[in-house]
Amino acid sequence: MTVGTFFSPSYIGDLERMVWLRRSIEAFQVTPTRHVIAVPRQDLGAFQNALGRSSEVELVFQEDLVDPCFYPDILYRLAKKFAPGQSWRLDTRAGKPGWIVQQIVKLSSNRLINDGPIIFLDSDLFFYRRFSLKDDLGLHDGKRVLVRINQEGGSAPHRHHAANSWRFFGLPESPTNNAYMAYPAIWYPDWLSQMQQHIESLKSMPWQKALLAVDFNISEYTLYGVFIDEVLKPDNLTVRDRSFDLIAWDRASFDAIRSEVLSGRPLPADKLTLCLQSNLHIPVSEYEDMLQVILNLARTESST
Repeated sequence: MTVGTFFSPSYIGDLERMVWLRRSIEAFQVTPTRHVIAVPRQDLGAFQNALGRSSEVELVFQEDLVDPCFYPDILYRLAKKFAPGQSWRLDTRAGKPGWIVQQIVKLSSNRLINDGPIIFLDSDLFFYRRFSLKDDLGLHDGKRVLVRINQEGGSAPHRHHAANSWRFFGLPESPTNNAYMAYPAIWYPDWLSQMQQHIESLKSMPWQKALLAVDFNISEYTLYGVFIDEVLKPDNLTVRDRSFDLIAWDRASFDAIRSEVLSGRPLPADKLTLCLQSNLHIPVSEYEDMLQVILNLARTESST
């Protein structure tokens, strides 16, 4: 069985971040690992040019994984082109924003990966130390990992996502401090298939259309976590209660992390990745120097 496969949804706006993610993987991975990257059809050429030839990287069209109902239909596209001021009248035909499409891409990843765990790497991640899938992610034969972090006091966004997942599955809501958002996140294709089948049985429609129909936000990571804990309840589950990532939540925490690296101070050894959230809208040009320092350190260590 494959130890694990990396999976990333991305698009042209995150291309620079993806290039740096790939550089960090190549610098720090112990064993070469297949990396499936799903991008919009029109972005494929740019990703091929930027990432070059690699036996590890497999670029695929995200459209092959997503129902067309998530995209603008022909009438909406014509209105946007010829009568943009009136296109609002066809909002029900406008499809869903890119971040929701990427959720569906992740939830469809078992169509491409059916052997071993799926390890999700968003474009705004960066590995900063040497890592092994077995030793650092806990992906040993016979063990199945769920990252479930108990956040004392609970954060409002995580409670909101959990409540929406219970609501979607028709479960009675109960208070929880559990958070399932992990960077990287680890899923298992057969359990993901069982979740899809459960949704279709519960909603009496294809699972993608069931998610299209909801009128509240859903976190794909929380949806999977709640399904595992509250519906599937498997016996062979190993819970990891610590995050893998050092995350920049805001500009202040980003500046603090960057200062640590540029000052030569080591990042936490019990973490594995930096998560420089793209929704902070900090351009890559502002932290390329920090990432290069980390990569240079990797080269220095490998030569000694």
